[in-house]
Amino acid sequence: MYEHSFELLLIMRRKVLFLFCAVFLFVGCIPMKRITQVVTLDLTKYTEVGFFITEANSISRDYDPVGLISVYIDSGHEVEVITEESKDPIYKIDVKEKKGQFINASLEEAVNMLYQEAIDKGANGIINLKYKYISTVAGWDVTGMAIKLKEN
Repeated sequence: MYEHSFELLLIMRRKVLFLFCAVFLFVGCIPMKRITQVVTLDLTKYTEVGFFITEANSISRDYDPVGLISVYIDSGHEVEVITEESKDPIYKIDVKEKKGQFINASLEEAVNMLYQEAIDKGANGIINLKYKYISTVAGWDVTGMAIKLKEN
């Protein structure tokens, strides 16, 4: 009696081990899609209007620091909420409908926001420009030190 149950236990262990190995082999062989992304940012539109912008954290010109600026932008729906008066005589609950198109966050938009904030603070340059793509939300994190360049 015990020998029979021991043999069944060995057979079950072999089946579970075989199943585990088969799943491991098949999952390990699933091809991954190759993703490539090239991001180019043209900064000439800023320099053409006399705004200095660089990734360097120090420059050879004299300047006064204005402040650190950070911009975070992620992809998502531009939501417009439309509220209609309820036609339900008992509950009288307003109907809210959310509409909007999906907008992808871009590095150019984030740098534009950084530039505009620097201009609003009285700066005429940004040094130590850093940007990072955040893949989990398809967004951008952009930072820089706003500066006021001194005339030579």
